[in-house]
Amino acid sequence: MESKNIFLIVAGIVIIGAFVFFTIQENKKPEEKVDLYLKLKAGEHYDMRIANHQRTTQTYKDKMLQVDEKSDDVLSFDVISVEPNGTMNIAFKYKTVKMEANTPGQKITFDSAKKPVETNDIIQTAINEVGAAVMAGQYSFKISPKGRKEHIQGFDVVRAKLADHIKEQAEKEINDESASEKDKEAFAVLQKGFLERIVKEKIAFYNNFLNSIADETQQKITFIFLTLPYKPVGAESKWYEKLVFHLGMNVDANTTYIYKKKENGNAFIDIISDVDMGKKFKVIDISSRETVSKTITGTRWATNVIDAQTGLLQRSEATIKYNGVQHIETDKATLPIRPNMDIKLRIEGSTIVELIKGNL
Repeated sequence: MESKNIFLIVAGIVIIGAFVFFTIQENKKPEEKVDLYLKLKAGEHYDMRIANHQRTTQTYKDKMLQVDEKSDDVLSFDVISVEPNGTMNIAFKYKTVKMEANTPGQKITFDSAKKPVETNDIIQTAINEVGAAVMAGQYSFKISPKGRKEHIQGFDVVRAKLADHIKEQAEKEINDESASEKDKEAFAVLQKGFLERIVKEKIAFYNNFLNSIADETQQKITFIFLTLPYKPVGAESKWYEKLVFHLGMNVDANTTYIYKKKENGNAFIDIISDVDMGKKFKVIDISSRETVSKTITGTRWATNVIDAQTGLLQRSEATIKYNGVQHIETDKATLPIRPNMDIKLRIEGSTIVELIKGNL
């Protein structure tokens, strides 16, 4: 009798369990998939803030050098037009720029909100003038509804205007009204060859900074406007892309996007970008005395929140950690003879991107 009761109890539990299981399965909703697009409208305006902190540590034998860099920029975007296929034409400019770079022997700063202080430091002077030229520039790019971006337009104009500015400065120095007639005649004789050489060297020097800013700006656009998947995605769906990062040189980054969830109208996306140059070195500078090359390996991790309806970034937080080697090959025909050097590199940092103004 007891065994019969036990059997009935067990059977009842099994029946109830089965009923609960099938009820849950019946009521369980299929996983929601999201089809993400960037859908901005003509006439819309957005301001994005990008705050960055990076520390580069160089180690050679028992000596260590640290370079700390901080920047806090605001970029202003205007949607000029939207083509029939959804491609958006976007114009932008730097609204504010604030940067600081510190080494044990030097501090370089730029603040677009302040008038630059006159200095004899050639690097600080270059940063002041290049920074002012970049602030005055107008830039644009095209982007598809899935976030595929064309190269930024506008830096060639800045480069040309900067070269004209340098030439004008040089001509003013040579045509100094306070100079005597004799000095003016002497300057006139030397002007053609001497002026051209000085101007050419200065333009090349300034272009090094401008080219770096252009590459960094392209990278900022990549971080602000994410590449989106071609098909609807659910939790843990992945898509892939090869990006270009600027780490004192342009390097490829194999990038994985991971869709996490949709919540309160926002889509959450993690991004992991791996840089691995292996044993390949890339030349970054050549002079009469040495050739400098570099190799980098490491990862960038980012968490991103975008508006699921418009595809526009709301906030992104990223960290980087890279290691590498900078190799300096010296010219043995130039005295004094110096040994080749392999300098170990460690780069760590963080970046925050956030929408601070726009059609929210």
